[in-house]
Amino acid sequence: MRWLKRFGSRTRPRGDDRHPGAAADATMSSGNPRPMMVCVSHDAGFYGAQLLLLHINQVLKTQLGFQVTTVLLGGGELRPQFEAVGEVVDFTDPPWRVAPPPEVLQARQREIRRLYQAGARQVICNTSVSGQVVRLFREAGFRVLVLVHELPNLIRDFGLEGAVREIGRWADCVVFPAEYVRDRFLPISGLEAGRAVIRPQGLYRPSPYRNRRAEARSQLLAESGWPAVARIVVAAGQGDRRKGIDLFCQVAVRVLRERAETRFLWIGDDTTELARDCKAWLESAGAAGRVRFTGVVQDPDRYLQLLAGADLYPMSSREDPFPSVVLDALDAGLPVAGFAGAGGFGELLDAGAGIQVPFEDRAAMAAAVAGLLDEPDRAGAMGEVGQRLIASRFDFADYVHDLL
Repeated sequence: MRWLKRFGSRTRPRGDDRHPGAAADATMSSGNPRPMMVCVSHDAGFYGAQLLLLHINQVLKTQLGFQVTTVLLGGGELRPQFEAVGEVVDFTDPPWRVAPPPEVLQARQREIRRLYQAGARQVICNTSVSGQVVRLFREAGFRVLVLVHELPNLIRDFGLEGAVREIGRWADCVVFPAEYVRDRFLPISGLEAGRAVIRPQGLYRPSPYRNRRAEARSQLLAESGWPAVARIVVAAGQGDRRKGIDLFCQVAVRVLRERAETRFLWIGDDTTELARDCKAWLESAGAAGRVRFTGVVQDPDRYLQLLAGADLYPMSSREDPFPSVVLDALDAGLPVAGFAGAGGFGELLDAGAGIQVPFEDRAAMAAAVAGLLDEPDRAGAMGEVGQRLIASRFDFADYVHDLL
């Protein structure tokens, strides 16, 4: 938890070499009155890493005065929002899953040189996928910072070992959200520890329901038709194995056997094969009416209202480096129960904001959920700890400033 101590009370420096003005000196061309920053995203899908970079771009532009160019290695529904921030350079053909032929590689090199000639000198590359272009930027003269969010299982599943080694060889600095992620990345990347920095991302979307949970709960109960006595358990994410939608449903059935008044809500994609299997299983278990799925929720206020209306958040992921949804849940005042060894978010739970249970232990997770539902004072105290952690240590502008 050294990062908690390091960043817990830091104020923004003024006039030193980490002030945005210093970055501006390094990235401003003689004919351009605004400093320039290039940011690389592996695609523009509506997921956590891409949303994080989008909000980084927005802070760079609106609060720090940068002219931002985004390089996209794949398409997605967030592209118009990236375009609203600044120029988008299209590296989507072929997308990142396909190795580019020599002529495409040469075209990308020309685009990167164009950005350098326009005055850009620094690039923020987001996710391990962006390792595919790190060398191109370094050879063009850029200083390269990479944000790594991935753990070894995902890296292997997506065949990113080569991109990770490129990061290890060519990146000037690699930022990890937690020691847990760094310690698993170093052995497979060849990155020296001296180029690794621990800095968890800030909360880019503070909840408007932070002090309006009763209102959020009333809205959720009215919309769902659930009884006023219902205790509500909520989780969010893609309906896949990594996010543990199956574990969430299995825990729900265990809890419902003893606490029929409890209701469970999954926020996120429920069209995957695994999600459909889970729904069929819940139907056969007689729990379908008490475990519901919203589908994808793109309206941030709606998503935050659903979180704030609940009583607690079980982090069902099998592998999740440092998910923003945990920060969102803590900001809303929800205690979080999670699997030990599933990601760096465990450091926050150990700080008093929740409970860790043995990895993939459904019975232990169900017991933790039931225990927090049975002890509202204890759950409320954890929620207060979580809110204090978020308020004091996860300012998003500070996070972007530290990246600069």
